[in-house]
Amino acid sequence: MTQEPFTSAGVQQKISDLYALPDNQLNDEAALVRADFPTWLKDNFILSNAQETYLDNIDAQFIGSAACDTATAMEFRLPITLTETGSTSITTARASKLIKKRKNITMEYSETGGVSATGSLDFEIIYAS
Repeated sequence: MTQEPFTSAGVQQKISDLYALPDNQLNDEAALVRADFPTWLKDNFILSNAQETYLDNIDAQFIGSAACDTATAMEFRLPITLTETGSTSITTARASKLIKKRKNITMEYSETGGVSATGSLDFEIIYAS
């Protein structure tokens, strides 16, 4: 698979490419997300050095939650979006970034139907000075 820019459009293209895969290949990708989300992001998106450094320093608890939710959304082919707000060109030492993850995923299980899921997963990156 080709690397995409880490932008809203790039994420949508990556999701389209992933969801075009057969179930077994998509599930393999989801397993890679669960196993090492930062590496999967680096392998699938074009990141600047600053973005890689930021990614490498995100708290493990947030990474674990994002990995689990992203893999689940992928396995059930649920919408995943990335939005960016604020100035993305901030370079001052005061610049800060806030990442929000909003999960609206409902999973169900029944003996006859197995596991199903509906909903979406949204990431928002907010830049502030």
